[in-house]
Amino acid sequence: MDCARNESNYSCEGGEIYWAYQYLYTHKIMTEADYPYLGVDQDTCSYDESKGLFEVERYYSASNLGQDGDRVNIQAALATKPCNVAVAAGNDYFRSYSSGILSAPDCPTDMDHSIMAVGYGVENGTNFIIVKNSWGTGWGEDGYIRMELTEHGLGTCGVNQQVIYPDLNL
Repeated sequence: MDCARNESNYSCEGGEIYWAYQYLYTHKIMTEADYPYLGVDQDTCSYDESKGLFEVERYYSASNLGQDGDRVNIQAALATKPCNVAVAAGNDYFRSYSSGILSAPDCPTDMDHSIMAVGYGVENGTNFIIVKNSWGTGWGEDGYIRMELTEHGLGTCGVNQQVIYPDLNL
């Protein structure tokens, strides 16, 4: 958030997953222990190159919008590593989430929030994606949300639209 800023990317004020990956092409990723996530924009970037562990060589999209198999592609990506996702979070469905599987067919799909998907599951026949939000443990299920993962299309609050995962140079 603090370091991947430029004239088109403003962290929590319109940040974009793709710009973050552009930054990671030339800056090795630090651990959260070395650069803790504070949940707020900092005035300065505190990146320390000597603590960087690995670079992102490229990234891939698990989304295959409008095609059969979107859910399968997303689940396959999540089976190997966490994925970045973008959702429409500036609405009452998302903001007021407290527990359960968010299934809201009329939730907006205009993406305005980038977060991290960490897993998936099925409960009572409903497929869902597990997403770690950046709003702290007081929101949702200890900081996480389970969102219905639709077979194809934009998904609940747009969660199927932009599912990105890195290829790391370890």
